[in-house]
Amino acid sequence: MCKSDKVIAGIAAISFIINCIGLFFMPECIVTHWDYRGAPDGYMQRTFGLFMLTFIIGMMAVIFIVIPIFSYWRWVWLAVQ
Repeated sequence: MCKSDKVIAGIAAISFIINCIGLFFMPECIVTHWDYRGAPDGYMQRTFGLFMLTFIIGMMAVIFIVIPIFSYWRWVWLAVQ
């Protein structure tokens, strides 16, 4: 695992830790969407609302770490060295 992979995994882990701490301070219902006038019109439960973005960050981290492992050009680059 190279340095950039560790940074990506670290960002995902920090996001998860911050959300676990923030879970106790958030209201039960979180506004997730506003209309064109700025009035809230979409709500979510706090657990799903907080961890949805963390889940997306985690999945992107996995994709960015796993895809280069199976990349054709990585094997070509390793063969050249």
